[in-house]
Amino acid sequence: MQAYRAYYDDGKFIPFEPVKIEKGSQAIVTILDFPVKDVQDDDINRRKIAALRKLKNAGHSLDPQKKVPKLGCMKGRIWMSDDFDEPLDDFKEYM
Repeated sequence: MQAYRAYYDDGKFIPFEPVKIEKGSQAIVTILDFPVKDVQDDDINRRKIAALRKLKNAGHSLDPQKKVPKLGCMKGRIWMSDDFDEPLDDFKEYM
């Protein structure tokens, strides 16, 4: 059994830290109906929530099941012309 802290937003529970569970695992959700008493802990959680909402509003997925692209996954798919650094004919009069 594992326990994670999360917040509820728009029909989903968003964990404060990454959750490592198998797909299809069962969960029991306990809703706390009292405020957090530790002010420092509560302030950290507010900052985490604000950061997660900012990512969500910017179009990032908060779904932990979605894969993050690996570094170099576009290798060989993007290229640059050999004459990329050559002056353009359109700007000859300004040079």
